[in-house]
Amino acid sequence: MFPETNRIAITQRTSQKLFGNENPIGEEVSLFDKRRIIGTVVSDFSEHSNFPFDVLSPVPSNSDPYSQWMTFVKLKRGVNKKIFNEKLINYKTNLPGIEAIELTPITAYRYIADSNFKQIITLAIVGALVVLCSLLNYLTLFVGRFRIRRKELALRIVSGATKKSFFTLFSVEFFAPLLVSFLLGCVFTESIYPYFQKISNLPLKLSDIFLEVVVYIVVIIVVAFILFGALLIIFQRRSLSASLQKDKHIFRNGLVVFQLAISIGFIFCTTIIIKQIHFISNTDIGFEYKNRAAFRISGIPVEEIEIQVRKIPEITDCTTHHTPLIPMLYSGAFPVSEWEGKCDNSTNDKVLMDVMEISENFMNFYRIRPVSGDVVLRPSDKESCILINESAAKALGWKNPVGKTLKGIHNGVFTVKGVVKDIYPESAKQQSKPIMFIYLQNSNVNDYFLFKYKEGTWEKVKYKIETMMKNNYPNKDCLIFNAEEKYKQMIHFSREEELIKILGFCSLVCVIVAVFGFFSLVLLTCDEREKEIAIRKINGATTQNILSMLLKTYFLLIFVGAVIVFPIAYYIMNRWLQNYGKQTAINWWVYLIILLSLGIIILLTIIGQVYKTSNKNPAEVVKKE
Repeated sequence: MFPETNRIAITQRTSQKLFGNENPIGEEVSLFDKRRIIGTVVSDFSEHSNFPFDVLSPVPSNSDPYSQWMTFVKLKRGVNKKIFNEKLINYKTNLPGIEAIELTPITAYRYIADSNFKQIITLAIVGALVVLCSLLNYLTLFVGRFRIRRKELALRIVSGATKKSFFTLFSVEFFAPLLVSFLLGCVFTESIYPYFQKISNLPLKLSDIFLEVVVYIVVIIVVAFILFGALLIIFQRRSLSASLQKDKHIFRNGLVVFQLAISIGFIFCTTIIIKQIHFISNTDIGFEYKNRAAFRISGIPVEEIEIQVRKIPEITDCTTHHTPLIPMLYSGAFPVSEWEGKCDNSTNDKVLMDVMEISENFMNFYRIRPVSGDVVLRPSDKESCILINESAAKALGWKNPVGKTLKGIHNGVFTVKGVVKDIYPESAKQQSKPIMFIYLQNSNVNDYFLFKYKEGTWEKVKYKIETMMKNNYPNKDCLIFNAEEKYKQMIHFSREEELIKILGFCSLVCVIVAVFGFFSLVLLTCDEREKEIAIRKINGATTQNILSMLLKTYFLLIFVGAVIVFPIAYYIMNRWLQNYGKQTAINWWVYLIILLSLGIIILLTIIGQVYKTSNKNPAEVVKKE
């Protein structure tokens, strides 16, 4: 790994991919337009590392390590990390453009760089809510059995049933379904294990998972046992007359409302995530990127490339630059500490701005949107004028930025010539950064050729450019970037899409559980109010009157659940949307559609039983014991 050597190291995984079981030592490969010799093979890093690699290459001797590379520091044993970091922050360095240095522990960086940890927590909470919803529904059904059998149980007490016989009877009835569901869950776990291992990439053994499942089911049974014991004690302590009295179903209704609230919450969150993904995929990112592409021309005369590219009839416009906007390959940042109108009590002592070198051709090529002032930088503006974006104006506290000054790079004083709309070269999933646009200092250092092609001709254009490069410059690697394809990759919501699938599945499970809860409530209510309904019909009530009376109660439960959960769900999703540069609106119709959809599902589930009960012969019902 000496500087300027042409030797590189590759990982075992890369060696297997490129050469199979052959020895790769001494083989040549092309890397960044240069021929490199494989000198050694090193062990693979974990795929879960935030610093994965396939190739190790020496750092060039002329590189700029403090601006282009990460620096890793290993502290001596016994050093207080907090005190050392404070000293480092206050340390004044002579490196240009570096105001302060702050250390980030690699363990902390792991969670800063990767949002998977937060998603795991989210999924754990979702899973816990689904389990809780199912368990409460099971308890609801069990309590319903208590209500239906209350006369039987009261007669058992009169006949001398002991606590032991009660406990044995209900233990078998309560825990037998739990044990059967445990066995079915194990079968289901084993069936989805290969798929789980594929998408999670976790080296977990099936035996380890089953051990976790056993612990989980034991916890569930213990919790269920405590609740079951509490219900049994409450029933046994009630007097015989109290057992025969009519219940108000406050407990059952409360559990049903809880299940509905969880279902509505899941549906609401899933709807907002889908809405946000659609919004981001179709929103304006401040510049044009469709039908635009670029390819690398390092070490090739620009004039030669331009003459050959312009001969391709499908290409309508072209220019050169040191980096395309998508993907943004090179960027720099500069802390601005002095600007016109800065107050002593300003909340922003410094504003870190991305610095982007642009030319008039570059602005026109991407059609970067103007907001105010003159947004064209000319050679005469190189030492005096800049452009800024809307986020920069906001960070500096400027309402009318045009004409204001700030101290920029190399302590030069620059005047803001114009303001452009915020751009999102890293996709609108990211917050827009304050950007300072300066005139391209060295127009001769242009590594990329940018071109615009006619709609639907990308494959043809790509083939012609690759053929041209292969015929004229066979020793150069032809790296072509299609802006549309790259942007789709950047906004690929793999995590969000997985979250949508999981939340959607959980929503379905919760709705099914809530429907079962509703159905059990309807059966019990119809059974208990059968004589009441019969007497109402004798006194002139119609089937529509009975339906209206019963359905009103159930829709009231849906409304109560919605009133409870909608504010909580709104708060959670509003916080989630703040992670995006552009956010979709949480419209009023989202609430209405969710309520109507769930109402229709519940209505279709229970209306048959309600209609059947309301149409029974009153005479037969009244005389039945």
